[in-house]
Amino acid sequence: MYRFLFGLLLCVSITTYADSSKYTYDNALQLHKQGDNKTAIIYLRNVLSDTPDNLAAQILYGQILLQQQLFAEALNVFEGALTDGADINLISDELSYLYLLSRQKNKLQEMLKYGELRQPQKFNWLLVSASLDLQTNDLEQARSTLKTAATLFPQNVNLLNAQAELALAEKAEDRAAELLAQSLQLEPNNSATLLQLGHLAFIQKRYPAAIAHYQTGLALDPNNPLLLRAISTVQFLTGQLGDARNALEQLSSMGLDDAYLRFALPMVTALQDKTAVNESIQTLHADLIGMPAEYFKAEPDKLFLRATLHYLNNNEFLAIEDFNNYLQLKPNDLNAIDIVANYYIRNELVGTAVKFLDDNKAYIKDYAPLQLQHALLAIKQQRPYVAQQMLTEMRARFPDNAEMAALDAELKRQTLGPAAALAYLSDSPFTAEPSVLLSKTLLAKDLNDFPRARDFAQQLLALQPEDPTYRNIYAGILVSSGDLTEADKQLTQLLQAKPDFFPGQLTQANLLILQRDFVAAAKLLKQLIELQPQNDTLQVLQAQVELQTNNSEQAVERLVKIVNRQHHRPSLNLLLAHYFSVNKQKEALGLIQRSLRREFMAKDLLLLEANTLITLNQITEAQEKVSQFAQLADLNDNHYYELGLLQKRLERYADASNSFATAIKLAPDNLIYDYELINLQLDTTQLKQAEQRLQQLAQRQVRSADYYLLAGMLAEQQQNPELAFKNYLKSIEQNPRFQRAWGMAYELSRQATFNERFTTLAQQHLQLQPNDFWVKRLLAEHHINHQQWPEAITLYQQLLAAGSFTDDAFLQNNLANALFTSDPALALQHAAKANQLRRNEPLILTTYAKALLQNQQAEQALAILYQAYAQQSSNNEINLLLAETLVSLQRATEAKPYIDAVRQNATDDATRERVAALLARLTQ
Repeated sequence: MYRFLFGLLLCVSITTYADSSKYTYDNALQLHKQGDNKTAIIYLRNVLSDTPDNLAAQILYGQILLQQQLFAEALNVFEGALTDGADINLISDELSYLYLLSRQKNKLQEMLKYGELRQPQKFNWLLVSASLDLQTNDLEQARSTLKTAATLFPQNVNLLNAQAELALAEKAEDRAAELLAQSLQLEPNNSATLLQLGHLAFIQKRYPAAIAHYQTGLALDPNNPLLLRAISTVQFLTGQLGDARNALEQLSSMGLDDAYLRFALPMVTALQDKTAVNESIQTLHADLIGMPAEYFKAEPDKLFLRATLHYLNNNEFLAIEDFNNYLQLKPNDLNAIDIVANYYIRNELVGTAVKFLDDNKAYIKDYAPLQLQHALLAIKQQRPYVAQQMLTEMRARFPDNAEMAALDAELKRQTLGPAAALAYLSDSPFTAEPSVLLSKTLLAKDLNDFPRARDFAQQLLALQPEDPTYRNIYAGILVSSGDLTEADKQLTQLLQAKPDFFPGQLTQANLLILQRDFVAAAKLLKQLIELQPQNDTLQVLQAQVELQTNNSEQAVERLVKIVNRQHHRPSLNLLLAHYFSVNKQKEALGLIQRSLRREFMAKDLLLLEANTLITLNQITEAQEKVSQFAQLADLNDNHYYELGLLQKRLERYADASNSFATAIKLAPDNLIYDYELINLQLDTTQLKQAEQRLQQLAQRQVRSADYYLLAGMLAEQQQNPELAFKNYLKSIEQNPRFQRAWGMAYELSRQATFNERFTTLAQQHLQLQPNDFWVKRLLAEHHINHQQWPEAITLYQQLLAAGSFTDDAFLQNNLANALFTSDPALALQHAAKANQLRRNEPLILTTYAKALLQNQQAEQALAILYQAYAQQSSNNEINLLLAETLVSLQRATEAKPYIDAVRQNATDDATRERVAALLARLTQ
């Protein structure tokens, strides 16, 4: 969340004002409406000092900053509000304009991730998008974008101006002049029209006319940055340095920072004052990108520096271009070779990567990572002869023996996956050799095939029973498979014979963590870290302990240091698990993509990358990743299963069905795949297919909790709720803790027919399992659904008394709703607690406002409702409550826009009746 700007701006003293209660959003809004922005800002700073996440105050603050031409500060405020959850429709016009000024096309596109734009906001967004397309000379995209905009508001001055801008880019000057003439007819004094008229004159080299149009526009809008930028260009070109400098300094005072301004202002100043330009290469980087590579021929290190600066400015394509040019000057620089090769590999430019490595073969002969990548790429490119030749050269130092077979298996694991590698070793003539048995053990473990891994490890141990490494591997497999008792026995035997055997101590630390003996684990790890402070495995185990003992910041810092230094899978996996658990999806995605640069064929990471992209709503990128993954060779049953789940999330239901069917063919005994396919068929209303597959499972004598759950879901879709409820009961009988079955029965029990039966079912379960707080809460929610307030209140209070869900905002919110009629004061306490636990949640804010209104605190309720409106401006309930509150405060004029919004969107009689009642009160 954005807090930096507030930290800078709010550091002024606010304690000198005696009456701090006057500093409310509502009072700041009234001052703004009166034109007193200076005082309004003081009020808003005080509001945001106390409640930095007040979205209504953030939005108003940003709007005032924008009016004052403080663009950089306004942009930071609006982006912070958006991150904090503001309704995109309330700030989209402002953000679009700011992204146009700062030329940030990517950020403009990212706005769409924050919600669906209403028509007026979408129209404006399209116009800005087209303008940014033109700045990058993407005429085709600009045409398409403006065509879409024309379907929304065809007769619009802003659309005509945008079409004129496109015509100028297409060099269709007559067409542009015609469009601008239409604009002038519709609206003679429009600064945007005058801007385009100036551009037309400029293109036609009618410079005095261009300046005249820009000046007319500035007379209407004196601080328009687009006009200032345009007029400064013409004035600079025509030698009017003083005027150009004034315009550029005015732009600079607005906080704008682009390549033109950074270059033009010092240049004009130097020319006018006859002084030198003293700017660093990084400051002028954006203006130096046009320098040809030959410029750096005498000093190639500067070209390397410029390539690095390109990376810092998020322009990887230009960086790679510079690195390639640099290698023409210094062909043996391994760092540059590694950077370029990894770029091609990461972006799956297989042919380019192979050619690049072929060309640099002489320079990478002693660098094993790139040699291995070279061979792997040749295999991926289906050049087996070339790959074999590379491998032969690599094996020249080794005879064709068991160790080499293990190496071949490792190569296959990286290229084809552990299943293919294990199959290769199973056919190997060296199956009884320790090195091959060891590889098979580890591959089976990678596949989570613990029975086979355990069997291989026992064979290995039988060959060399005194080998501590093999016994430790066996103990580790036991730990991974959950057989902690036997693992403890093996480790005791091992450490009694060799008490200082370090790998065994590592496994013991892992065992202690799984046994949740964190004190003993921390003590052992402290001793081991003192012996080997650089051991990453120890650091990962220590991070596990820290994550389990509320030291997550220390754990993250520890893991980040490791992954920044090297590609370490255990550190990566633990850090990703933590990021996902705390909903840091962007951080997780960045970490995954960095890891894929080093392990580009890692199927689990590829799947995780696509899944995270979907979660972040980056659907186009996710679609591409999923399609690419589906084309990979040697996918196993689990890969197809995971692929199907991703395709289902992307609503590619036919693809998902095929993937699940393939997984079933590869592993027909794994019922999870059948369940998922049936679930998909139910989701897509393929009821006959789902029924047939369920019948096939019944013929196989499948009677699991999942089977009855799916049978219930089928019955429900077949409009047979009675049979559905019975099946849900059978599912719960099979697994009394099966939350999904409970949830389906709960949803069905919203119908009065099943009300008492669900209550009885839950009560009987709670008699046997009194500490099943999840079901107890579900029963409380069930009572809420049927407005059985006393029963719900009793259960909620029991849960809180037991210390369960005490920090759950929604439980506090629901309890407040239940208490409205019987104890409004207590309801307000729980509503306030819910808001404290989860701020800026519209549902909770609405409940809080209702509780305040019930306790005759309308002014406080109004502030809360403004905050809810800032996130959900189209929510009828919020609009109605705002209107009702304003009317009760004798502010009917302010209430009318909210009433009108609901009147346009009302779809039910109850809402229409509330609107009618409000309108009647306005006429009294």
